[in-house]
Amino acid sequence: MLHGSLVVIGASAGGVESLRRLVAQFPPDLPAAVAVVLHLSPTSKSMLAAIRSRSGPLPAHQAVDGEPLEAGTMVVAPPDHHLVVEAGVFRVVRGPTENSSRPAIDPLFRTAAQIYGNRTIGVVLSGSLDDGTAGLFEVKRRGGWTLVQDPQDALHPDMPLSALEHVAVDIVADCSALGHHIAKLAQLGARPVGKPGGTRSEDPARTLPSGMSCPDCSGQLWEIDDGEPLRYRCRVGHEWTGKALVAGQERALENALWASLRMVGERAQLTERMLDRAQERDQHHVARLLRTRLDELAAEAQLLETAIGNPVSYLPEDLTAALVDEPG
Repeated sequence: MLHGSLVVIGASAGGVESLRRLVAQFPPDLPAAVAVVLHLSPTSKSMLAAIRSRSGPLPAHQAVDGEPLEAGTMVVAPPDHHLVVEAGVFRVVRGPTENSSRPAIDPLFRTAAQIYGNRTIGVVLSGSLDDGTAGLFEVKRRGGWTLVQDPQDALHPDMPLSALEHVAVDIVADCSALGHHIAKLAQLGARPVGKPGGTRSEDPARTLPSGMSCPDCSGQLWEIDDGEPLRYRCRVGHEWTGKALVAGQERALENALWASLRMVGERAQLTERMLDRAQERDQHHVARLLRTRLDELAAEAQLLETAIGNPVSYLPEDLTAALVDEPG
């Protein structure tokens, strides 16, 4: 069992450079284990461990299922696998995607907080959307330290901004300064026990049918009512924050439009073949009906192409907040 602190770091778009600058400030005798999740393509070959080893004094490697947590070492989630924490060991699993990602940040943060409580140091770096916010909230709720890259220092500020919106963050700084803060907090050890900084209720989470379907598997989504941010989960286990769900729905809608356009094209091809046969047999009435249908199909295809080329726009952040937070 790890006796020091556990540092969990999450990053997405723009995160490699942020990680470079952060871990360069770690001392070689850091009294903490470090675990990193960076969103990667499922088919990519992770070079992250090698990058980390060249950027700082801590040895870094791709996490292996079942390996013990050891102070002064850093593990990196492999592509297409979640990295989670059990008592004294890391687990590498291919569970359901969360926020359409695997690896995802929230599972690492959530399980770290559940096992190590006030010895957890959670860090959210550059990235798009809001993966990491719910996990950082859990770190805060269980008494751990919460750190966020200054949005002005991030190439993609969405993840830091989301964390700052929903979590009472302890430290906001540029990546170099965050590295120094992490080293100092790890030296302090467990955070003094006090009132948790989060606002999530201690009551068991309530789940309510949302009336929406999962973009990944089409199963029913249930709303998880246990704090911030708004979250949804399907029976399979795919989990979404509100922002990630909107993005998933947009992607599903676009895929559906492309499928519809393909079906209309195939229908037009079949109708043209039927028209040729009707003309060969001098079936003039049938040919007129088929020409009309071809015109209708061309109009349908034009509508679909227009819809695909003009996706639904996101609402401004301030208007979205107003719609969510204020009574209607």
